[in-house]
Amino acid sequence: MTSITTLKPVNAIAVKFALETFADVVSIEKIETTKNGLLKSAYKNIGCDCVDIVRVTMLGHVLSIWVDDNGRINSQNDSVRGFVIRTDSGDVIPLAGNIFITGDADENGETMTSPLTRIEVQQLFEADPKDHKYIGPFIAPANIPTL
Repeated sequence: MTSITTLKPVNAIAVKFALETFADVVSIEKIETTKNGLLKSAYKNIGCDCVDIVRVTMLGHVLSIWVDDNGRINSQNDSVRGFVIRTDSGDVIPLAGNIFITGDADENGETMTSPLTRIEVQQLFEADPKDHKYIGPFIAPANIPTL
């Protein structure tokens, strides 16, 4: 008898920005995929072919934020605007590019579902940056080298 392995779904949140500024959110979508299809889903849903994963603790949750590795290069503006993420510990991480949010990895190294909902992520980006603890805009000068 053949056994069939059922892959557990992973829910993620894909956030796309206006290519000219990376400060204006174009869309925020909940994405359901499988653990085996996670990387392909990230590429497809944020429109890239290479990602960096930033692990942060935010809103009391450990998150993996998959960011387009070429976000700044692919922009249509020499002084790309982006956003910063402020972690629960107060660290500030500047990012430019579309992002894909999942949960942290479990004890087996498997990526878990995003603990944040699409609505929670949307509220982070809609907040007034002056009053917001977690998300805010930044302007990256053209002379900052890309790694």
